[in-house]
Amino acid sequence: MAITRYPSTTQWKGYAMTWSATGGTPSLGDGTLAGNYLTVGKACFFRMELLWGSTTSASGTTAWTFNLPLVLAGSAPNVFTAYITDLSAATITPTIAVPSSTVAFQFRTPAGGVVGNALPMTWANGDRLVVAGMFQI
Repeated sequence: MAITRYPSTTQWKGYAMTWSATGGTPSLGDGTLAGNYLTVGKACFFRMELLWGSTTSASGTTAWTFNLPLVLAGSAPNVFTAYITDLSAATITPTIAVPSSTVAFQFRTPAGGVVGNALPMTWANGDRLVVAGMFQI
C-alpha cells in the first residue's frame, strides 16, 4: 500500500483577506484586516483578525463575510472558535464562525444572529473580531 504525502507549509503564511457584506460595502479605512494560515497534510489551520480603526465604516451592512485562505473540502461540518472585543464596554463576547460556502465564512453571535454593523454592538475604534480554526482541504 502506497503512502500518499500531502505538501505542508513549515511557516505561517499571510493571505489576502476580503470583507464583504449584505446591504453595502464595508470600508476598512485605517483599520486592519489580516489573515494567516499553515497547512499540514490535508489540514489548513488559519487565524484572522479585524481591528476597527477610527475611519473604518460598515454603515448599513449586515451579514459580514470573510474569505478562507484555501478551498474547504467536502461537506463536513466546520465550526471555528472566535471572539469579539468591544473596547468601549470592556467586554469580550465568545462567538463562532461557520463556513457560508467552500471559500468563505460568517460570524454568529451566541443568540444565532449573523455579525454585522450593529450586531452584536455598534462597532467603534479599537473593537476587534478574531477567529481561529482548522478545516480539511
